Amino acid sequence: MRLAGWTWALAMLLAAGLTASATQAAEQDAGAAAAMRAQIGHLLQHADALIARGDLVGAQIDVEQQVDIARQLAADAPSDAAAQRDLMSSLNKLAWLQAAQSDLPGAQLTYDEAIGVARRLAAADPRSARAALDVAATLQGRGDVLMSENDLSGAANDYQQALDFDRKAAAADPTSVDVAKDVALALQRVGDMLATRGDTAGALTDYRASLELFTRLAAADPGSAGAARDLAVTQGRIGDRLLAAGDAPGARKAFEASVAATRLAAAAAPTSAVAARDLVAQLTRLSFALRIEGEIASADAAAEEALAVSRRLAAANPGSASAQSDLAFALGRYGELRFMQGDDAGARDAYAEALQIERTLARARPEAILLARSVGDDMARLADLGGGGVSWAQVVAYTESRQMRGLFQTEDEARLTLYRQKAVDSASAKSR
Repeated sequence: MRLAGWTWALAMLLAAGLTASATQAAEQDAGAAAAMRAQIGHLLQHADALIARGDLVGAQIDVEQQVDIARQLAADAPSDAAAQRDLMSSLNKLAWLQAAQSDLPGAQLTYDEAIGVARRLAAADPRSARAALDVAATLQGRGDVLMSENDLSGAANDYQQALDFDRKAAAADPTSVDVAKDVALALQRVGDMLATRGDTAGALTDYRASLELFTRLAAADPGSAGAARDLAVTQGRIGDRLLAAGDAPGARKAFEASVAATRLAAAAAPTSAVAARDLVAQLTRLSFALRIEGEIASADAAAEEALAVSRRLAAANPGSASAQSDLAFALGRYGELRFMQGDDAGARDAYAEALQIERTLARARPEAILLARSVGDDMARLADLGGGGVSWAQVVAYTESRQMRGLFQTEDEARLTLYRQKAVDSASAKSR
C-alpha cells in the first residue's frame, strides 16, 4: 500500500509537470503568434508609407514578407478565420502591387491563391456578408488583371461571379448602404464588360439596374456629393450606349439627367476639382447628342460651358498637368463641334490652342506615348483644315520621329500611312 501511495503521488507530480509544460508551451506559441501578427501590422504600415511615396518596389518587398508570415500563421491555425482573413488581405495587397508594376502573370497567380482562401472562408460562414464581400472584391481584382491581359472571357466570368457574391452579401445584410453600393458598382462592371463585347442590350439592362440602386441611395442621402456623382456616372454610361446604338433622343435624355446630377454633386462640393471635371465630361457628351438632334444653339451652349469650366480649372491650377491636359481635351472636343458645324476658323483656333498646351506637356513628359499621339492628332487636324501653320509634311516628320523614339504603337501604323498619303496628295495639289 505504501508503494501504491508513492506511485500515485509520483504520477500526480508528473501529470502536474506535464500540464505545466503544456501550458507553458501553449503560452509560448500564443506569444509567438502575437509577435508575428504585430510584425504583419508593422510591415503593413511601412508598406503603406512606401506606397504613398510612390515606392512600389519597396512596398512589395514588405508585403511579400507579410504574406510569408501570414501563410505560416494560417497554416498553424487552419480553423482560425482571423488568420485566414489576414492571409487573404495580404495576398490581395501583393497582387495589387504586382499588377501596378505590370507583373500581370504574377498578380493573377496571387489572386488565384487569395480567391481560394476567400472561398473557404465564405463556405465556412455562408451567412456572412463580410465573407461574401471578400470573395467579390478578390474576384474583381483578378477580373481587372484579366482585362489588362485582354482575356475578356475570363474577366467577364470573374466580374459576374463577383456580382453574384455581392448580391449574396446584400441578401445577408439588406439594410447596408455600403453593400448596396457594392452591388451597384458590380452591375456597372458587368455592364462595361458587356458593352466592350458589343452586347448593348445586356449592358443597358445592368446599367439601369445599377441606376435603380443608386437612385434609391441618393434619395436616402440627398445632400451627398458622392451619391449624386454615382447617379451622374451611371446616366452617362446609359447615354453612351444609347448614342452608340443610334438612339440620340434617349441618349440626350440620359445626358441631361447626368448633367443635372453632376451639378448637384458640384454644388455639394464646390471646391472639388473632380466634380468640375465630371461636369465638363457630361456637358461634352450632352453637346454631341444635341448636335446630332439638330439643336445647334443648345449644343453650342453646353460645349462653351464645358470649355469655360475647363479654363477655370486650368487657371486655378496652373502647375497641374492634369488640369492643363483636361483643358486641351475640352478644346479638342470643342474644335470637333465647331468643325461639325462648318466653323473652320473656330475649329482651327481651338485645335491650335490645344496643340500649344499639349506640346508644353509633352516637353515635360517626353516618354508619354498617348500625349505624343495627341500632339500628332492635333497637328493633323490643323493640317487638314489648312491655314493653321502646320503642313502634312510636318505631321509625317513628327510621327516618324515618334516612331524613332519608341513612342509608337500598332495603331499608329495606320496613322502614319494615312499621313504620308495626305502629304503626297498635298504636294501634288500644290504643284498643279
